[in-house]
Amino acid sequence: MLKLMLFELSGIEANPILIFLWAVVVGFVFSSVGAAGGILAGVGHISILGIGNANMIKVMNQLMVSLSSIISILNYVRMRRIVLTLGVFLGLGSVTGAITGAWFSKNYLPTLGGYKFYFGLIVFIIAARIFYELTPRYVKANKSTASASARFERHIRGLKHREKGSDVKSHGVETSSISYDRVIFSFFSEEFSFNPLTTFCAGFVIAAISAAIGVGGGFLYVPFLTSVVGLPMFIVAGTSALAVIISMLTSIITYLHLGVIVDWPLLGIELAGIAFGSVLGPKASNYYKERWLKAFLAIILLLIGLRYMGILD
Repeated sequence: MLKLMLFELSGIEANPILIFLWAVVVGFVFSSVGAAGGILAGVGHISILGIGNANMIKVMNQLMVSLSSIISILNYVRMRRIVLTLGVFLGLGSVTGAITGAWFSKNYLPTLGGYKFYFGLIVFIIAARIFYELTPRYVKANKSTASASARFERHIRGLKHREKGSDVKSHGVETSSISYDRVIFSFFSEEFSFNPLTTFCAGFVIAAISAAIGVGGGFLYVPFLTSVVGLPMFIVAGTSALAVIISMLTSIITYLHLGVIVDWPLLGIELAGIAFGSVLGPKASNYYKERWLKAFLAIILLLIGLRYMGILD
């Protein structure tokens, strides 16, 4: 029988190996799809480990996803599957939003009961949105996104193993124009664009919500990037991770400044698992179809949302 360890600050007794394996899953999922890492981290802290301190859960969720974000960003930059300008504009808007959300949550959502309900409600709404993105109606309205994704998938399948890395890089994200009202870039010969001001404002709103419930915000950034900006999933994960890390670091600093404590021995085991899972995620995502990625994410979010709203016991 595996030995249990007592983590005094969080008041739990848990198996370090199981904690590590769970963290591997969190890192793998987040680095693969750019979302759900903080949500899965929250589920683990609440339901698997049974931590009762809501504010501690929020910070530890974000510390876990921060490491995954950093590793993911390095991998996606190398593969040229990240829109740097888009991630930066989202991140800049998120700074003020994260401070606002963390302050509000620390003072007005300090109990686990109230925190869980709003956690579940927001997750459920996002799951419903992603399911909509899988419908024929949505797909028909986003032909350019589907076209770029299809070419990427065909290209990956047709490459020889020794050529994969260099060939994918040569067809990655290319920014062609930057102005005050429009940034234009391409991915696998398909052109995309976004409005910097709209993106900045979206970063503020998303960061305020995600900081308030103690997650990375990928579950909001991903629908924004796929539905509003219209990006293929293969460049959403890395771009989302860049915005997430800026938002989360701001939120974490704010929570710690407000006196929230962290169980550092427990976090150390979690971060080791996160690092391992986050290295595997971007490599594995080359072999998934975009619809599989989105369907997997939507199912996870739906079940979690129903569970924490008390509808699914």
